[in-house]
Amino acid sequence: MRKHLVLITIAILLLLVPHLAAKHKTTNFLLLGFSITTTPFQAENAWVVSEGTDYWAVKYLKLGYEIGISHRLSNDPPEYRFKTFFNTKYSFYNFDKGALYAGGGAGVLEIIRVVKLEASLKFVFAFQGILGLRYGPPDGDDFHIEIQFLQSTEKGEGLSINLLAGVAF
Repeated sequence: MRKHLVLITIAILLLLVPHLAAKHKTTNFLLLGFSITTTPFQAENAWVVSEGTDYWAVKYLKLGYEIGISHRLSNDPPEYRFKTFFNTKYSFYNFDKGALYAGGGAGVLEIIRVVKLEASLKFVFAFQGILGLRYGPPDGDDFHIEIQFLQSTEKGEGLSINLLAGVAF
């Protein structure tokens, strides 16, 4: 069932979003930052790199996709997470040089853990909430600060809070 969910999500991202984006104004973005994951027993930290494309569906609403990678900073055991998400973002407060926005998304996390030279691979479904600030001209390059709240459906996985900053072009 999970493999089918992964294939369906990837198909939507690869087929639907670029087709829609070709007909509308698009924005590409690159975000870098830090992630804090809380579990019932510990807090784990990781670095995060994320990129994607949004297109303007209507005046204040963007639809798009995001792919990213994170690496847990502790080495017990090493863990990498690859995410593929479909997102929507709504600008709820606009001002002269920017906007505040909120949104959410759903997608797939691929979790790779390495223990004693053995790697385990797991695909899990996840949800994401987004709060952000965009600063810059509406029709040009701009700077973004974003907080993402990521929760997987995997039992025992904690809430990840990603603090990100980057550019959109």
